[in-house]
Amino acid sequence: MTRATAILLAAAVLAWQAGNAVQGHFVHRFLVADLAASAILLTGAVWAERRTADVIMLVGFSALFGIFLSATTGGLLVDGYHRTGTFLTSLGLVPCVAGVIVLAGRICRTDSNPARDSERSQPPESPGPA
Repeated sequence: MTRATAILLAAAVLAWQAGNAVQGHFVHRFLVADLAASAILLTGAVWAERRTADVIMLVGFSALFGIFLSATTGGLLVDGYHRTGTFLTSLGLVPCVAGVIVLAGRICRTDSNPARDSERSQPPESPGPA
C-alpha cells in the first residue's frame, strides 16, 4: 500500500510540474525540491529489498511533507485559500503523514540484526547427560 501511495503521490507532483511547464511557469521556488523528492519516492517504491525501500520512502514522504507544508503556509500567508495549488498542497500533507506513520512503525518493528535472528531461530540447547 505504501509503494502504491508513493508512486501516486510522486506522479501527482510530477504531473503538477508538467502542468506548470505547459503554462510557462516551469521554474519556480519548489521545482528542484519537488523533482528530487518525487525521484526519492519513486526510487523507494521500486526498490526490491523491503527494509531499504521503507527507509527510502520514509525520506521521500518526509521531504514532500516539508515541501507541502512550506507551500501551504506560504500560500495561506500570501493568497489565502483562493488558489488551487494551496488547497492541493494542503491535501498532499495527508498521504505524507500517513506514509511517515506507517513506514516509521514498520521500520521500528523490523529487527535488523541478522546475528540475533539466527540465534533466535536455533532451538535452545538441552543440558547434556547428567
